[in-house]
Amino acid sequence: MELSLKVSPDQLVDNVINFEPRGLTQLGIWTYHNGMATMTVRSTYALDVETVRALEEVARRWKVSKSEALRRAIRAAARQGPGEAPDAVAALDALQQSLKLSPGTARAWDRRVRTERRASSATVEASRR
Repeated sequence: MELSLKVSPDQLVDNVINFEPRGLTQLGIWTYHNGMATMTVRSTYALDVETVRALEEVARRWKVSKSEALRRAIRAAARQGPGEAPDAVAALDALQQSLKLSPGTARAWDRRVRTERRASSATVEASRR
């Protein structure tokens, strides 16, 4: 038995994105099943409290599970081109310029940090003996 729907792919995508939790959708498709079976991979990630709260708020606003909200956010980020990602070196340059350190102040900070690290390392090595 073959089932054919006379709807555009955009309508189907819109139907899935605007998933209604109850009843029939505008296309006459029951909403408890939103399309073809998909393979799921269970994963564990550590998120900070602020991110979890934001995820919960987005999921509540979209009326979807947190997993679905996360999937949608990841797909949206993946659609961005590689040129749209922030440039890490440019971000570091901007941060360093915002500190307005003179070369002499930067060298003094470098010497102080190296001395602290060596002292800390020596203390750790001595405690292992």
